[in-house]
Amino acid sequence: MKTSYLEKNADLISYLIRKERSARGWRLEDLADKTVSVSTISNMENQTAPVKEIKIIHIIEKLGISKKELPKRIEAATKEIKKYQNSLKLIEAMLNGQSLSEAKEKIDRFSLAEYHPLHPLVLYFRAYYHYYKREYEIAEETLHHTMSICKQYHLNPKPNFLSDCFCLLSSSSYKKNNIEKALILAEQGLNQLNETIPHNKVKYMLLGNKIIFLEKQGENAQALQLVRQVWNSIQQVESHPVKLNFYKSKANLLLKGNQLEDAIYFALKGFEIAQSNPWNRFTFDFLMILGLIYLQQKNYDAASEYFHTVICLDKNIQFPRRHVDAYTNLAILYNSQQNWALTNDYVTKAIQIGRDIKDIYRLTKALIVNGYFYQSQHQTNEAIPLYTEAYSLAKANRFKHRQFKALFHLLECHDILKNEQEFIHLNKELFYLQKEMDWKGDDDIYVIA
Repeated sequence: MKTSYLEKNADLISYLIRKERSARGWRLEDLADKTVSVSTISNMENQTAPVKEIKIIHIIEKLGISKKELPKRIEAATKEIKKYQNSLKLIEAMLNGQSLSEAKEKIDRFSLAEYHPLHPLVLYFRAYYHYYKREYEIAEETLHHTMSICKQYHLNPKPNFLSDCFCLLSSSSYKKNNIEKALILAEQGLNQLNETIPHNKVKYMLLGNKIIFLEKQGENAQALQLVRQVWNSIQQVESHPVKLNFYKSKANLLLKGNQLEDAIYFALKGFEIAQSNPWNRFTFDFLMILGLIYLQQKNYDAASEYFHTVICLDKNIQFPRRHVDAYTNLAILYNSQQNWALTNDYVTKAIQIGRDIKDIYRLTKALIVNGYFYQSQHQTNEAIPLYTEAYSLAKANRFKHRQFKALFHLLECHDILKNEQEFIHLNKELFYLQKEMDWKGDDDIYVIA
């Protein structure tokens, strides 16, 4: 069946009706009459049910737009929207290029009505600005308001827009160390997806996020299974950062599963892609993974070279989390060689940066490694406060595998010191934690045996 002119332009007609009604300060009841009811006008504005064309024309004419004039008004609205879309593309480029103050200036110039088709997109970019500024609470509040506006006015400024909102919400929760909530939000974003839309970037962003969140929760087998499912369509992933995230996750998960040759292959492949594109932060990730593989193989010279290269390439500490990783891994390396001075130096640096940037996930690992540094020298009393802090932080942030590791080492310490009451108390906690985890171990590297 041939689509009519009004059907083709349903979105713009809905916008024009709402715009003209609002300009007059009319309620739905003020526009309704014997011919067209309030509910029918609501259906026109929200496109919640089909409306006969004769009724649409009747309402448009009541609002002072003749049938003859309608195409000109639609053309004018189309031009206006395209102009705004071009401005929003520039804002997106500025945000991605970290030109935040310039992007904010452009965002602030927009003063669209709530019901405008592009108003939610302006709010979304405002949320992204706050996200990049690490103002996560403001970003989340803005995103919830954005989704509320979409629901209220039945707006969809771009394909899979709600999935985009959930994706950013999940990333924000992750940055705040709330991994469980981040995982729930990523799932909600995936549930909102329209799979028929081509070039579905947000789908792979959400899947990439989900894999990272599962890994952070210690669900490595589940994360690797999801990576393998995605790998069947890896060529469809057009965004280089998203694709590199998949390579990073696959190499890292294979390393944790002790599949070292496969891990090397995917780490090197990811490193090649990272080198040919301007996403340098991934270069550090693949260097780190390759260093960890050599560390696992006890090829200490090669491992040390990779970790030091990460530090050398980021002298200005643009990527502080990578420094925490590199220093922690160097501490593990030198601890295994009983080079206590270097171990202490590197683990102290890792903990300091971890505290400064409030990266609890990395900080807990560095604290455990520091505890093991003292335990290796039979300085049990010095190890206990470090394991205790790591345990408390991991418990508060629900990093169960880190919680387990810290708790196990605490038990070892109290057993050595014959602190029977504390040993019994912590053993009880360990039992309930194991029950909660369904006896899942921790595949991360803390020590080289």
